[in-house]
Amino acid sequence: MPKRNSRLERLLEKRTPYHHPGVPVVVLWSQKSGCTALYKWFLWQAGLLDQALRYRIDEEGLSIHNYEVEVFRNTRNYSGKLAARIEAGTPLVNVLRCPYSRAFSSYMHLHNRFYIRFERDGIANAGLDLRYDVLRSVYGEVVPVEYPVSFMDYLLWLEG
Repeated sequence: MPKRNSRLERLLEKRTPYHHPGVPVVVLWSQKSGCTALYKWFLWQAGLLDQALRYRIDEEGLSIHNYEVEVFRNTRNYSGKLAARIEAGTPLVNVLRCPYSRAFSSYMHLHNRFYIRFERDGIANAGLDLRYDVLRSVYGEVVPVEYPVSFMDYLLWLEG
């Protein structure tokens, strides 16, 4: 059995690309680059779109992402098979959003009004964790979540 590149597998866990034996490419994307539309396109290519659209249809929100997490990427050894396809030379398609638009959009997202409630109620949230990281960088210490962050502060944090 060939030795797996565990570093590659760990990297793929950050934002797991889409792969399916019926699709001749592996699809990667950046945050806020139209991932729902891209995912639907990918499922259509794989012949799975109708099944995904029927999954938990009675639930509020984008149940297609529930299908993604609970069914599609939850298949046995998904990451290992993905790593094997990449190592075998399967073409990669990477969909990116304009980095300038993304920087400002991400900055605005950093100001989510729910973060104050999340902090108060002790709710774990990746966006709140990111805001804490930025605040620590700007102020040099742990400060309350409602402290201000300018766009320039955010850009300097990004650069670092």
